Amino acid sequence: MHQKKGEKFELPTWKSLTGIDSDYTELSYQHKNLATETSLSYRIRAKNRWCEGSYSKPPMVIETARAPGRVGTPSSTVEPQSGMVKIEWEAALPNGSRINSYTIQLKDGTGEWKETSECSIKDRTIYMSTFGSSSRLYCRVHMKTLEDNYGLKFDDLVQIQIKAANLAGSGDWSFVNTDGARIQDKPGKMEKPSRGKQTAQRSLHVIWSRCKARCTGNSIVLEYILHANSGQGFKEVYRGMDNNGYFERDAVQGQRYQFKVKAVNVYGEGEFSDVAEFTTGAVPEVMKSV
Repeated sequence: MHQKKGEKFELPTWKSLTGIDSDYTELSYQHKNLATETSLSYRIRAKNRWCEGSYSKPPMVIETARAPGRVGTPSSTVEPQSGMVKIEWEAALPNGSRINSYTIQLKDGTGEWKETSECSIKDRTIYMSTFGSSSRLYCRVHMKTLEDNYGLKFDDLVQIQIKAANLAGSGDWSFVNTDGARIQDKPGKMEKPSRGKQTAQRSLHVIWSRCKARCTGNSIVLEYILHANSGQGFKEVYRGMDNNGYFERDAVQGQRYQFKVKAVNVYGEGEFSDVAEFTTGAVPEVMKSV
């Protein structure tokens, strides 16, 4: 068996691998310790007791392993249940050698690229998607990591670049995403509650405006918390998503009540609103005759 190796600026040469110094009767051969990114041609001939035959034609051409191909442009979303950023990408072409790692870098608040340790084949934190393409991979990064370790601020775009590596080396960086997940946070400060139209002589109806835009923290509001104070300090009187607001039943006539409200999302509780004060109605005094 002969191997031909082509080198730049040199004529190709054939090199004997086996069967010259001693007979070789196996039907396969393992060629080890090959250089990467090399094109090799192989030819073989048989011999018997009388003579050697002609070499096989055409030669068999084999390319040794090359660095992986470029990873496709990554995408990202925020998982509503966990609040984590899910990063997805198409697996790179292995080019003859199993991919042993992916490097995921995120751009920090100063514009520098920093590698994330939350996505690693070795640590089994890179997963294969169970939907759609079987070559699509993903990992997750905590929102707090992006804020604390990368200095990203509310509504900043999470920018990502990824490259793959195998035994032949590292491939090219992917193109950077131009859309996708943005930094989310706890809800902002809500507007203070107001008196509802169903307020009566012995009942206070308290309503509030639902969070919108910045107030939501860019995340789904899960519930609202209402605290009330009737003179003995604030305490929670309502928690939920009821569109009808809150009713303070059996309110004392002429009593002053205070209310404040805040929103909750997957990242925690927001800031309380300013305090709203309401006074229940009182029965008019009996008028004197004139």
